Amino acid sequence: MPLLPPIEYAAAEPAGQAVWDRIKSQEGRDPWVELKLLGRSPAAMSDTYDAATLVAAEFADGPLDEKQIEAIRLAVSSANNCVHCVRAHSKKAMKLGWSEAEVSDILAITAECTMLNYYHRHRD
Repeated sequence: MPLLPPIEYAAAEPAGQAVWDRIKSQEGRDPWVELKLLGRSPAAMSDTYDAATLVAAEFADGPLDEKQIEAIRLAVSSANNCVHCVRAHSKKAMKLGWSEAEVSDILAITAECTMLNYYHRHRD
């Protein structure tokens, strides 16, 4: 649970609302929750969005398709133990064509690898 709740549009200062409007016009939806958490700092919100957009654009022409990239995002979210991110990436993965069983397998394999990593790290 964040110490400061995500900021909503009406509570954002005018500069933050301008960033919000730019994101909404480019994405066709409100900013994701991580950006709303940064909404008290319009510069941080804008810079974070711009960096994420730049990284996503770099992957667009790469060898992995969007479905494969989303599976990696889901696995990393699980390994980082971010419940919100796991939910969001699970939903997106299924929209991109992964079945519920495949998403469950991705999460199970990630959990297995994470557990073995912890075991070997502390065993050595």
